[in-house]
Amino acid sequence: MFKRIIILPFLFLFISCQDDINVTIVKQPGTVTGIVLPALSNADVYLQQVSERKTKINSSGVFYFDDVAPGVYRLIVKAPGYGRAEIDQVTVKDGEGCDVGKIELVSYPFPLLGISPQDGSRRINANSTQVIQIESSKLMDFDSFVNSISVTPELADYNISEYSSSSVSVFRYIISGKYQMGTEYTVNIDSTAKTIYDENIEFPFSFSFTTDFFNVYRFYPPGYSSQKNIRFRFNNLVGNSIIDYLTIVPETPLFEVRISYDAIDLSPSICWKSDTDYSISLKKDYMDIEGNMMENDTTFYFKTPPLFVARTYPHDGQQNVQQNMTIDIEMNNVVDESTVSNSISIIPNVPFEIITLASNIESRFEIVPDTLYADTEYKISIDTTLTDYFGVNLNAPYTLNFKTK
Repeated sequence: MFKRIIILPFLFLFISCQDDINVTIVKQPGTVTGIVLPALSNADVYLQQVSERKTKINSSGVFYFDDVAPGVYRLIVKAPGYGRAEIDQVTVKDGEGCDVGKIELVSYPFPLLGISPQDGSRRINANSTQVIQIESSKLMDFDSFVNSISVTPELADYNISEYSSSSVSVFRYIISGKYQMGTEYTVNIDSTAKTIYDENIEFPFSFSFTTDFFNVYRFYPPGYSSQKNIRFRFNNLVGNSIIDYLTIVPETPLFEVRISYDAIDLSPSICWKSDTDYSISLKKDYMDIEGNMMENDTTFYFKTPPLFVARTYPHDGQQNVQQNMTIDIEMNNVVDESTVSNSISIIPNVPFEIITLASNIESRFEIVPDTLYADTEYKISIDTTLTDYFGVNLNAPYTLNFKTK
C-alpha cells in the first residue's frame, strides 16, 4: 500500500522595515525650591549649571525656580553681611520637583562654616588646649590662613594646627596657647586668607570671647553622714590654705584634710551639727597658684541629716544570738557621751555597761549586758534623750529586737 505525500506551497509575506528609526524623547522640566533663613529681603538665590539663573525669596524666606531642565546644578545664596551658602549637588529629575529644604545663613564669610566659642561667649575654660576652633567648608591654604589670623591680647605658646577629620566637607583649625583667666580675647581673620583653590574669604571677620575667672566649679557637701568631708573643686591648680578665706554659719571649726591639684578637702574638727542648715562662703581674695583671684565671693549651702542609728549588731530581728553577745550600736554622728546611758533600756531588764567609741567620722557604743538568758526575746530601746555633740536629739525613738539561742 502506497502513501501519497502532497507538498503544498506556502506563501511567505516579507515585510521590509526601515533600518533606522529616529525617536525623540522629550524630557519634562522640573522645579527647585527651598527656604532661606533668616528671611532677608536682600538675599539672592542663584542656580548655576552652564548658565546662571537668579531669584529672590519671599517674606517667609521661600524661593522657587520653575522650568528647570533635568540635570545637576549648584545652588548659591548670597546676602550682604552674611557668608554665602552653597549646595553643589542639586539634582532635578524628569518632571519632578527638588526641595533643598532649609538653608541657614550665618554671619561668617565664605568658606567659613562656624567658630567656637561663639562671638560674645563668656566663662570659657581657659585651661582647655583647644579653646578656639574655626571650621571651613573648603581646605584652606595653610600659610595664608595662618598669616591672616591674629589674637588680641597675644597668646603665649601660640600655635595653629589643622585638625584631622573623616569628613570631606568640614575642615577644622585649632588655635592653641596659654589663655589668661578673666580676659577678653578678640580673634581677627583678614581677607588675605584663601582656600587651596585660590579663593579669598569674602570679607574680614572677627569675634570675641571672655575666659572664665578663677572659681569653684563644683562643691561637694557632706555625704549621707553629717560628719563627712566637704570638697572644693576649682577650675585651676591651687596650693594655698583656704581656711582663712572661709566663713561658716553656724560657726564650725574646720581643718584641711588634703590640698591636691585643683581640690581641697576639709573636715570639721569634731563633727557637723545634725539636722542643720549650713552656709559656707569663700572670699574672692582666695587665689590659685598663678595669682588669679576669684571674680566674686561665693556661697554654698547644704543641710546635714538628723541624728539616727546607722547600723547595729546583732541586726534587728536576728535569731540565735549568743548569750555572751556584746550589742554594737553605730550612730551617724558623734554623740554626747553623757546622754548615752540614760537613753538606753533593755527588756527583760538586765544590768549592762556602756563603752563609747567616738571619732569625727562616727560614734559607736557597745552595750555589754552582765548576762543574757537562753531562748529569750530582748528589746533594746534608745529614746530621744540621746543627743549629738551639739545637743541635737535623736530624730525618733529606736528599737532593736533579737532572740538568744
